[in-house]
Amino acid sequence: CGDGSHYDKHIDNMGGSDLRKLTALLYLQPPGKDMSDLGGSFCAHDVDGERESERCFEPICDRMVIFWSDALVHHVSPSFAPAGQQDHRWALTTWFISDDTRGGHIRTTSEDVEGRHFGTG
Repeated sequence: CGDGSHYDKHIDNMGGSDLRKLTALLYLQPPGKDMSDLGGSFCAHDVDGERESERCFEPICDRMVIFWSDALVHHVSPSFAPAGQQDHRWALTTWFISDDTRGGHIRTTSEDVEGRHFGTG
């Protein structure tokens, strides 16, 4: 934690039997503490566009990020904690699930999206 920890580009739910539909992420850093130079930003990637683009959000106290678990390509940039515990970032993540056990409400990742973002498909 804080030594370059990160999450590579992914989609939380790429289909199958996973029923996660909506992801909610709440940052719990201390209020007023500027941690912008320590990394750990949430970066959302454009899924439908022709060109690769991303929008990043710094982990700021009380910021909430909500997105479709079965659609948004995203990553978390490397985070660093040079001063130890006082530089750690904290977040609460929860998922809202679909009650459709047949899977009809969960989108399957298209081959085009897989190819452009993950080199597969």
